[in-house]
Amino acid sequence: ISERITSQFHAQYNHSEQLNFDLKSSLNIANRLLYIHSDFNLPTTVLNGDQTTSFNEMTANINFKNSSLIVGANFLQDDFIKLDDGRANFNSLEENHQTIGLFSNYNWSLGKKLDLETGLRLDYNQNESNISADDGQLFILPRIAALIKYNDKWSSRIGGGMGYRPLTVFN
Repeated sequence: ISERITSQFHAQYNHSEQLNFDLKSSLNIANRLLYIHSDFNLPTTVLNGDQTTSFNEMTANINFKNSSLIVGANFLQDDFIKLDDGRANFNSLEENHQTIGLFSNYNWSLGKKLDLETGLRLDYNQNESNISADDGQLFILPRIAALIKYNDKWSSRIGGGMGYRPLTVFN
């Protein structure tokens, strides 16, 4: 069961055919009530809490004849507070996760049938809760992909890269 308030904002400024800017922002406020039932003889787990997440991103897109470059920065924040569920064994939990990122993507059109996409992200991620905290960590995340276009309706993308996922109560 979730009760949620969501907002989104997007603004774009086209300076010219070769250069445009984007600003995106979203804010989500949710109350989550999860009942996790087990197939074993274990008690049902209840998770009740308030979660606030936000995402903000600024990008510049530079178009060339057969390629484009996107550079940008973003900030993500996720706060979760576990609410008292009235059980005798209630354990409080408060989490805060923040990520500041810089990124660039370069896309080449290598003809009608093939595009090559490369990217690099630098993320600084910091996590803290009332039960643990870290000093923050820098992640360097390269990626590469090829888009093969068979015709106007069919294409395939093959690629790879590096990623990470902060440990939260939800994962």
